[in-house]
Amino acid sequence: MAKKRKKTRPEEEKYEFVPPEFDEKQFLRDELSATKRIFLVVGYGAIFGILAGLVTVIMSSAYLGLLLLLVGLGTIKHFLIGVRIDVSKLTRRNWFESGGWFFLTFLAIWVMVVNPPFMDIAPPDITHVQIAVCTSTGSWVVYNYTFNVSKAAYEWVGPEGISSLRILLRDAYDNGYNVSVSARVADNGALAKPPTIQFCIYPPGHEKSYDMTPTDRSFYYSYTIDNLKDGFLTDDYFTFRIIAEDTVGNTRTFDLDESAEIRVL
Repeated sequence: MAKKRKKTRPEEEKYEFVPPEFDEKQFLRDELSATKRIFLVVGYGAIFGILAGLVTVIMSSAYLGLLLLLVGLGTIKHFLIGVRIDVSKLTRRNWFESGGWFFLTFLAIWVMVVNPPFMDIAPPDITHVQIAVCTSTGSWVVYNYTFNVSKAAYEWVGPEGISSLRILLRDAYDNGYNVSVSARVADNGALAKPPTIQFCIYPPGHEKSYDMTPTDRSFYYSYTIDNLKDGFLTDDYFTFRIIAEDTVGNTRTFDLDESAEIRVL
C-alpha cells in the first residue's frame, strides 16, 4: 500500500516593521511654526481684549466687547495669512487650538482692563441690609432684609418668638430707644467715602443724609438713630435709602421695596 505524501505548508512570510525615516529638520521647522502661530494668536487676542475694554468703558456696553470677541475669532485666519503663516497645513485641531488661545487671552485682558488698577466701571455693592432695635432690656434685636419667594416681596425677618419689627419700632419711637441700620458695602476698588444713609426721602427734596460709620466687621457700615421722633419717619413710615460711591465716581443706591417699608404710627 502506497504511503500518503505529507502536504508541505509554504513558509509563512515574516513581517518586519520598518520605521519611517525621521526628518529632524522638518520636525523642528513645524514646531517653531506652531509656536510662532500661538504667540501671534495670543498677541492678536491681547489687542482685541484691550480694544474691548476701552469700548466697554467709553460706550458703557459690554455687548460691544462681546461683538469684538466674535470679530476677532472670525478673522484669525485672515490675520495669520497676513503675517505670512502657512495655513494650508493646519488641521481642525490646530484651528480649535488657535481659537482657544485667542479666547482665553481676550477674556483675561478684557477683564483686567475694566478692573482696577487700570479702570473701574463697577459701582459698589450694597448687601446684607439690617435693622437692629434696642429694647427696654438693653439688648438688640436684628432683622434682615430678605426676599420672600412665596410672597414675591421683600420683608424683614427676625428671630423666632420675637415681636414684629413694627411693634419694636413703635416701642422705640415712644420710649426713645436706639435704632441702627447697617449694610455690607464693598467695591472692587475703593470707596470714596463712607456710604451715606438718607431718611425722609418722600417727598423728593426733603432728604436728610447721614454718614454711616465702619463697624468691627470688614466692609460693614452702620448708622444709629438716637430718636425716631427727630424726622426719621415719612408719612408715619420708617423708610430709607443707602448711597455708596467709589473713588472714580461710580454710585450705587439701595432703596427699600415698598413691601418692606414699615408703618410705625
